[in-house]
Amino acid sequence: MTGSGAAGAAAEIRPGSAGYPSRVANRLARPATLYVFGNPALLAASPAVAVAGSRAAPAPALADAAAIGAECAKRGWMVVTGGARGVDAAAVDGALSAGGRALIVLAEGIESGKARAMLRQHPAERVAVVSQFAPRAGWKSWQAMVRNGLILAFADALVTVAFGEGGERPESPGTLSKQPLSGTLDAVIKAIGFAGKPGWEDFAGAWSLSPVPRSERQPVDARAVNLAASPAAAIADIETRLQSAAPADSLAAAFAGGEVDERTQLPLFVLER
Repeated sequence: MTGSGAAGAAAEIRPGSAGYPSRVANRLARPATLYVFGNPALLAASPAVAVAGSRAAPAPALADAAAIGAECAKRGWMVVTGGARGVDAAAVDGALSAGGRALIVLAEGIESGKARAMLRQHPAERVAVVSQFAPRAGWKSWQAMVRNGLILAFADALVTVAFGEGGERPESPGTLSKQPLSGTLDAVIKAIGFAGKPGWEDFAGAWSLSPVPRSERQPVDARAVNLAASPAAAIADIETRLQSAAPADSLAAAFAGGEVDERTQLPLFVLER
């Protein structure tokens, strides 16, 4: 592990080093070098809940995302997000406002400027910003999809709040949209696909506050996703699962085998920024 946390160069944590998070090492077949600003100790924090949702979520969904962050903070849990505007930002704000912690996983390099901007907004001791990409790498859609795997590797469960692009057209139920699908749906597919695989036995599964949209481009087994009536209900259900040490039976038969390799896996979707 080299570098500093919040100021100067980013901390560089290589696979196999003493500071590398064991959960990531055990879950991903080819874990990458991680670049970190903020508090690198948060990379090993647990329990942690990943939160995903639309960048253009309506106000009620943003309130739900903030409530998820607050519910996690009350329990001493960390929130993990992709650092996008909308749901991701609301979940981080909700957690930090309630005294909690947040891990933000970027889809671009740590030197893109976004990481430093986030640390100026939030207390560095309670936030870590991490990237698995080259420090000066720009944002790319395929990196956003790969990044979803790292978000989940840090987490005990996934909660989705609002699905944005893609899925069923809201103005015409039953008619499928031709738009590119969002990273939120990609995160759900990865979550139900990883659950139960080697290294992921303690991953509790995926929860959603809204119905999972149908997709003509990639089928999603909605039965593998736990629908929750409220943020409090979702977090309480996850808490029960974690306390019982019995991960959710959320693995669809179609995803029952195979090795998880986020470095070589092709992106499922093209994501509009």
